[in-house]
Amino acid sequence: MHLQLERTSPGEIVCYLQGTVDRQTVPAIRRKLLRSARETGVSQMVVDLAKVSALDTAAVAMLVELLRVLAEKRGKLRLVGLNEQTTKMIRLSRLDALFHLDPHATSGS
Repeated sequence: MHLQLERTSPGEIVCYLQGTVDRQTVPAIRRKLLRSARETGVSQMVVDLAKVSALDTAAVAMLVELLRVLAEKRGKLRLVGLNEQTTKMIRLSRLDALFHLDPHATSGS
C-alpha cells in the first residue's frame, strides 16, 4: 500500500492510494487521512482510487468516517478513478448514494 497526499489548493487535498486497502493497511491510511481532513481550511478531499487493486469493508468504513469528519465541517469527499472492483465493493455496501462517485474522473478533473 502506498499513500501520497497533495494539497492542490488552499482548501483541497488529493489523496492518491495505490495497492491493497484492507484491514491490515487501513489503520495507517486512516490516521493520515483523518489528520488531513481535520486541518484548518480543508473543505474538500479527493481520494484517487485509480491504482487501488483491492478494497475491503475496512476500507469502506474508513471512507465513511472520512466523509463524516468532512461533513461536520461542511466539507466534501469525492472518490475518483474507481475501477470495477472498487465500485462493486462500495455498491455492495449500499453506500454508493452516500459518496460522490466519479469513476471516470481523475484527481485533476
